[in-house]
Amino acid sequence: MVFIRLRAENHNFVSLLLQKLADIHKVFRSPASHLTGKNWIYREADYFQCRRPFVVKLAREVTMDKIIITDLQATGIIGVKHPERDKPQILLINLTLYRDLSAAGESDNILDTINYSTISKAVAAQVSETHFHTVEALANHLSRFLLQNYPLKAVRIRVEKPKKVSNTTRVGVEIFRRKSNI
Repeated sequence: MVFIRLRAENHNFVSLLLQKLADIHKVFRSPASHLTGKNWIYREADYFQCRRPFVVKLAREVTMDKIIITDLQATGIIGVKHPERDKPQILLINLTLYRDLSAAGESDNILDTINYSTISKAVAAQVSETHFHTVEALANHLSRFLLQNYPLKAVRIRVEKPKKVSNTTRVGVEIFRRKSNI
């Protein structure tokens, strides 16, 4: 078993991480009496115990440097029913691209990073050139495209359809994929 110590400023991040891993890795709350040693999580009587050391590895990967592209508007054909598939519709794409940015930070040279404009144009082109029934399939396609064509360690992609469900501003999906999983 692995216990992780949680600092107060990281509580939201680790809590979210553990919640997402709950189904996969049997993460659960543990009484304080079971916690010993220096590797434990604590915040206002919140204790978490994990059965696999994978949580520590994942936490390191997720906290690496990231490039963020927000609300990229792309037009494509997506939908299950014919009215949606008859004409292209606007989709909002949010990208978080995980990679080491320390070289670019030290050199201040664009060649040491990824050009945000290039990525944005490539993603918009992929959306307009492909046709999917579900936003899940589109998000998965975009993750594979980015991980295969750019020096990234992982991607988080959110694809949203504005005003497609009544009483909402937009609906969509968010996925996270690692290069090691493609």
